[in-house]
Amino acid sequence: MQRNLLWVLTTMLVCLAFLSVPIAFAQDTPRNFRGGNGEGMRRNFPRGGNGGGGGMRGRMGSASAEPSKELVEDSNLRRETFSSKNGKVSYCEFLENSDAKGPTWLVLIMHGMSNCGNDNLKQLASPSVKPLLDFLRQHKIKALVLIPQCPDRSGWVRGDTPMLDIVNDLVEVKRAKHGISAEHGIITGVSMGGGGCYFYMMKHPNVFKRAIVASSGGMDSWARRLRGEFYITVGTEDQFISVDKVEQMAKELARTQKVRFEKLPGADHIEAAKKTYSGDCWNWAFGLAAAENKKDKEVKESKLQGFVQIPKNPSFAFANDLQERAPGRRVEQKAGEKSPIASDYWLAVYPVTNAEYAAFCKETGHSVPNYWRDGSFPKGKEKHPVLEVSYEDAKAYCKWFGKKHPGWSFRLPTEAEWENAASGPKHQLYAWGNESQVTMKDGLVTAPFNFNGIVASVYLKENPKRLVTFFHEKSTRKGENVELRNVISVSSNGGVRGWVDHKSWTGFIYTDLFKSISATGGYTTPVDNYPAGKGPYGNFDLCGNCWEWTSTTISATNGAERGKQVNAIRGGSWYANISSCQATFRGEGRRPSGCYNTVGFRLAATPQPLLPQKNSRIPE
Repeated sequence: MQRNLLWVLTTMLVCLAFLSVPIAFAQDTPRNFRGGNGEGMRRNFPRGGNGGGGGMRGRMGSASAEPSKELVEDSNLRRETFSSKNGKVSYCEFLENSDAKGPTWLVLIMHGMSNCGNDNLKQLASPSVKPLLDFLRQHKIKALVLIPQCPDRSGWVRGDTPMLDIVNDLVEVKRAKHGISAEHGIITGVSMGGGGCYFYMMKHPNVFKRAIVASSGGMDSWARRLRGEFYITVGTEDQFISVDKVEQMAKELARTQKVRFEKLPGADHIEAAKKTYSGDCWNWAFGLAAAENKKDKEVKESKLQGFVQIPKNPSFAFANDLQERAPGRRVEQKAGEKSPIASDYWLAVYPVTNAEYAAFCKETGHSVPNYWRDGSFPKGKEKHPVLEVSYEDAKAYCKWFGKKHPGWSFRLPTEAEWENAASGPKHQLYAWGNESQVTMKDGLVTAPFNFNGIVASVYLKENPKRLVTFFHEKSTRKGENVELRNVISVSSNGGVRGWVDHKSWTGFIYTDLFKSISATGGYTTPVDNYPAGKGPYGNFDLCGNCWEWTSTTISATNGAERGKQVNAIRGGSWYANISSCQATFRGEGRRPSGCYNTVGFRLAATPQPLLPQKNSRIPE
């Protein structure tokens, strides 16, 4: 009898010790959590342990393991595989309402344990997927939905593969491609996936601003590491996780962050998840941003004639680095530095024209450009961009223009703002795409922008035997008359040979013909001449016709000002070759006090008075 009683007591103690293991490990996890590839947290989650979700076998596995036929056959569904230095992940993607106005949102869905696998389809059965797609389509919200698939039941934060790092690599690639900021990022997860959400936000902070977590465990200590806005739900009859612990964590988190916590009466683990995603969570996630912006909606919606609104881009980075370029040699381009654009701004549809600048000079008495005669611009060039205006001249114009438009502040764009508007979220090489679209027919070059290939082909077509004279003092052929066709030539792809020769000073730019072109304001075209060359937001002439001043100071890596501290100019001109007219081309700059026959400007604007915003200011 005593021996039997001892055996029973021993068995009970062993069982209790075993049952306590998952809890002990789960409690220890946040202290051992660290970044990198996920090492240090792998051992803390035995198979079937919590990890944020609890041991989800049995009922959870049979409730939602297979996706509906409707989702599998959805026309917007793409099934892909992504690889990075951290590993490989399969994922499903939905791009919804791509033609809708407004910013693009990113929603990352972390599925629960029953949807693990490698078929890249089962994760569609997660209870959040269909309600989210229905909400996006009903409200016509432009969004990219990513649903990666965890390969095995060891979970998002366990096993030999650093799943969170791989998923974050995928997210960063998609954010850069679509120009999505953290302000428009939502992460959501159910059960095990909810734990994945928490750990993702601890390991990769500032990627997502909002999180929706349903039927997932949590711990007080996590609250000190989490940043963002949280919608947390749990069913009062949840059979896998401690409702009290979830509530305590939500209260602790609410001390420092915005939290909406709901206990769903009578709901078990599965029912709570379904109720969450069919309820108000999406209104909370997407409507919060709209509510925050409602205060300045009146200002935002007011239209400034002649300008287009460019959305903010907190993750903006230049497509190319600033690099020294040896004459005649190409340099491999490297991704440039980050330059966040914290708020929306407005950019003029066109560069400032001769006629517009004339009105400014007439009203203020400001000096006119050197190529004007008797105070007037060349006849027929009223819609051409004004040239030979210094950076200081352009700032004076901004100040004058602002007095005529109360409620707005006008300035020159930063270099980042200029490239953001010209290249767009996809970092296009040109404002209209990645191809120059340069062609030649009957000896004339055509393109959606004005550059030196067009100039050269026009004069060669007009009279290739025209005599031109070299005039430069240093020219080895000074005073010599030469047929134009023996000075320059143009290839079928728009490349010009003989345009510049700084060694012998015998290029086309050192002839009397070029001098006469420059004297009348260069070979510019009307600013609305190339509708096919419009940028991603509708701006004209971002590539070619005239370089444009920016307010950013750089150390020039190209051109006559190489190595000097100057103001960056962007966009190329009638004088520039094709590559210099690319929307991503950098390195050219000019002295702010100088006036140049290839440089003009366009205005940027910010609505005033603005509602106060933390850590924001208007660039000068």
